[in-house]
Amino acid sequence: MRFLLTLLLLVSSFAIAQTTPCFSFEENDFVLSGSATIIDDNTVRLTQASGNQSGFVWSQNLVNFEQNFNLEAEIYLGSQNAGADGIAFVIQAISNNEGSLGGGIGYAGISPSLAIEFDTWWNSGSDPTQDDHVALIANGEPWEMSAHSAYIPYVSVSNLEDGQWHPILITWDGTDKILSLTLDGVSIFSTTLDIPTLFFNGNPDLYWGFTAATGGANNLQQVRILEFCSVDSSCNTAPPTADSPQSFCSSVILQELQINGEYIRFYAEQTGTTVLDETTEIINNTTIYITQTIDDCESQDLVAVEISIENPTIYSNSFEILYCQNNSATVNLFDASNVFTSPNFSGFFNSVADAESFTNGINNTTDFGVISENQMVFGRIEDNVCYEVYPIVLVSENCDISIPQGISPNKDGFNDIFDIQNLYDIYLNHSLKIYNRYGDCIFEGDNTTKWDGRTKNGNLVPVGTYFYLLRLNNDSNDVYTGWVYCNY
Repeated sequence: MRFLLTLLLLVSSFAIAQTTPCFSFEENDFVLSGSATIIDDNTVRLTQASGNQSGFVWSQNLVNFEQNFNLEAEIYLGSQNAGADGIAFVIQAISNNEGSLGGGIGYAGISPSLAIEFDTWWNSGSDPTQDDHVALIANGEPWEMSAHSAYIPYVSVSNLEDGQWHPILITWDGTDKILSLTLDGVSIFSTTLDIPTLFFNGNPDLYWGFTAATGGANNLQQVRILEFCSVDSSCNTAPPTADSPQSFCSSVILQELQINGEYIRFYAEQTGTTVLDETTEIINNTTIYITQTIDDCESQDLVAVEISIENPTIYSNSFEILYCQNNSATVNLFDASNVFTSPNFSGFFNSVADAESFTNGINNTTDFGVISENQMVFGRIEDNVCYEVYPIVLVSENCDISIPQGISPNKDGFNDIFDIQNLYDIYLNHSLKIYNRYGDCIFEGDNTTKWDGRTKNGNLVPVGTYFYLLRLNNDSNDVYTGWVYCNY
């Protein structure tokens, strides 16, 4: 199983880019032959320090050279300054190909092919210099002097047989057809070269690997394959699908996005440089890019998903809900106002924090106790993908008094008393007078005394109509007059 490390990317349209997945070295991804053997997690020994050996390591799968290819590696060419013969990086069309020994560096005779040779032995009449050198040679012809400069001039380099590992970076831009080499951190060449067209009759599906050889002289020659970025020719995974834009309130975790696909990977930019963990929280409007991976094959296209973050609305100006406070001192929050009859209304809360987090809601909304002082609550209404929080001041006021128009003091438990609702224990200083039809005051009451159908001397009044005069004796000096019918 390949371990996916990072992504490189071919830029395409505004919404889709192409990816080049990168992998670490794993034995199952390569074919070894000749004297080559794996000696640790990422190191292949191509030849021992003995004569007439050749070793080869090739990619197991065909690579699509219409896409980008990058290779980070290190080469070790031994410690014998007069040793032989060198290592070559080779692109070719046959999986388990082998070339000749000695000065052939293991790739001579492989055709078609393109090799970057790191030559440490001077073959008189065939090599252009006695120095260790780098050359770009086509079709396995290291014996031809002219082949060393057919596409780029050969480059002399300092002694490579110094017992040190030498880092190399080989990059291939599949779009612009540019092949580049860096050795020991120094750029050796960068040249425009249409590899599939010039050397392989337009076939982009090729193998890559390393070869090495010894002859009469020898050296221990090894390669460390640290990371390679390539697209297998058999990789045809389609990209995932997702709606765009997707809107969320306050923030969203990437794994909560609505995406159709398998093993989704997230990237911060269209260049695919930064991989985002699926638990990353997005708090601002942005665009992320996604791929899916099926059977170790990551889709080459990055799909853009626009994320829209909406912020909740917290109103700073509160509005009042007036309610009358009677003896029960309670208010029905829903009856107090029709503001929250919307189907998107989600509840009342005691604080903004509770409303924002949608916790500790007020459950007893139909019998919400308010004792004496004004109180503030907060209502939450869902608004599309987000919500609004409204501060609400519950303002206590006296209820309108309700005066009955009849009394039947027959001791049956119904209407035995002239009971004026929302008066007693609220308007403590009120006065009530009852008059008969002759204008005589037959009863005088206050907050402690209610009329029970009797005159001042305690006699029940006869059936008939009586008249009341109610003074609240409040700040506005409200006065109520009217009639009440007495029957038995």
